[in-house]
Amino acid sequence: MTPTEMKSHVRQTIDAHASEFEALARQIFAQPELGFKEHRTASLVHDWFERLGLQHTDGIAVTGTRANMAGGSPGPTVAILGELDSLLCWEHPGRDPRTGAVHACGHNAQVATMLGAGLALREVAGELAGRIALIAVPAEEYVELEERLKFREQGQLEFLGGKAEMVRLGAFDDVDIAMMVHATSRPEDGDIAVGGTNNGMVAKFVR
Repeated sequence: MTPTEMKSHVRQTIDAHASEFEALARQIFAQPELGFKEHRTASLVHDWFERLGLQHTDGIAVTGTRANMAGGSPGPTVAILGELDSLLCWEHPGRDPRTGAVHACGHNAQVATMLGAGLALREVAGELAGRIALIAVPAEEYVELEERLKFREQGQLEFLGGKAEMVRLGAFDDVDIAMMVHATSRPEDGDIAVGGTNNGMVAKFVR
């Protein structure tokens, strides 16, 4: 296939399954989970990786999971990320009334997008060089830090953020470039906006 033919085939595959991934995004929205507790969401991702026939490793950094898709020839490893967790916002009308968790940052759509990309790219994987890694990342939002410190004391993790913990555990060691999409609430961004980068943060308790 030429690159144009591959792009067309990928688009057709995504369009054919769009309603299915919209339903998945809504399902994840309806069951929001906070960082390192995303067991139901991780289970959904696990089931999709199984459906796609992808080799995968679960339980990375507590709830993270990674699937690998081989291309037709050697080349770089490109990772597509999806963040599993929700925000904590008791004031949001869509919150879980028991936990205050809500997907107000759009990670539900991000996970569905990652899986949709995996489904479409699987159709042309043999034409590509390198590998595709689909990585479902826990605990992007820096909330419930006192609970995460308990996880650390119990030896379940070292870093309080999911990506940092997955890096520590080697889940990104072979990744040459990682990317993801993120929803925005700013209409001036248009359909697609390319943002900047960041490389960590500092959280402080003020008592």
